[in-house]
Amino acid sequence: MSDTKPKILIVALDNWHSIARLPAALQAAGFEVAALCYPNSYLASTRHLNHLIFLRSKRFGSRVCRQLLEVTARWNPQMIVPGDDRTVLFFQGMIQLHLEGKLKLTSAVVEMLRLSFGNFDWLAEATSKQRTLERAQKLGLKTPRFACVHSVEEAVGHARALGWPVVVKKSTGSSGSGVTFCDNERQVSAIYTKYSEASRWKGRIKSRLIQARGWMLGPAWFPADRSVTVNEAIRGNPAMIAVAAVNGKVLTHVTAIKVECRPQRKGPSSVIKFLRHPGISETVEKLVGQWGATGLLGFDFMLSDNGEASLIECNPRPISITYMGDLSGSDPVLALHHHLAGLEIPAPAAPRHEVVAHFPNEWRRDPQSPYLANAWHDVPWDDPACWKSW
Repeated sequence: MSDTKPKILIVALDNWHSIARLPAALQAAGFEVAALCYPNSYLASTRHLNHLIFLRSKRFGSRVCRQLLEVTARWNPQMIVPGDDRTVLFFQGMIQLHLEGKLKLTSAVVEMLRLSFGNFDWLAEATSKQRTLERAQKLGLKTPRFACVHSVEEAVGHARALGWPVVVKKSTGSSGSGVTFCDNERQVSAIYTKYSEASRWKGRIKSRLIQARGWMLGPAWFPADRSVTVNEAIRGNPAMIAVAAVNGKVLTHVTAIKVECRPQRKGPSSVIKFLRHPGISETVEKLVGQWGATGLLGFDFMLSDNGEASLIECNPRPISITYMGDLSGSDPVLALHHHLAGLEIPAPAAPRHEVVAHFPNEWRRDPQSPYLANAWHDVPWDDPACWKSW
């Protein structure tokens, strides 16, 4: 055991509310925390950072990569945590380019990436909804029925076979984007056409124009799965689980159902309720173990009316309940710290607050929501610059 605080670097290419809450939990657990992000981002506003470094380029992936390597060489973090889905894809692209011999990384950087992500191969599966479900089915885990489709005719045919409603999905997306519930053939046809167009020449030309205007990094740095699937719609309640994992072993986890969401049912949660669900935790332990994954990860599920859990997707980065260990009774952040520091990981306890209203999501969903008064309203009062930026 060492008296030196483990160092962790959060990298964020996107601007998400929830990642701004993670540094407080990391510091409380005992980490020294740095962030590499853009100015005026939510993450940059929190006071719970030991070091804040601003990204200099929004346009060129090579420059972002060069700056990242400079920061890691200078500060030498033990782990990197991607703050959003685009950043996960960026690291996946960076690792892929290195393995293909197109990007030279030092042995020290490769070792740091292995300590941060574990087995590199799992990222390509975890960032694809289709490949995640395929892997889960091979392991005998419960998932919705689905089919990868390549034409309007295939999409409509599989939708008919599955029964209405169905869910049409892009294999890469976040916060409910690229996911549409369809009640009839006309909707399936329109949504398939919309989603598949992004993978064809029109979508590629559009992405190049956006890059040329300096609004995003080049698509070569984001190896997204562009397939489209038609999925069985599971009736029930959406649920999620946040885990801390090291080399395929889940250190601890926290599970919650989504009571309310904003802006729509498929989107981010605004009110959650903590629960224990052996089916969810066992599914995740098997999948994480198969992957050999490391990091702070999240998974989405649907709980049917009889309580059976079906895996929906993996979010290979922290999610909106990852930082809530002090409320949930099971703390992934603390577990990760104790593992790195050689300390005993605390056993799970009962949650201090069973129902939590996310700030600012629930307030924005309904300023008169009873949950703002009756549930724990998770406002970061000790971090005024953070909540004022929202």
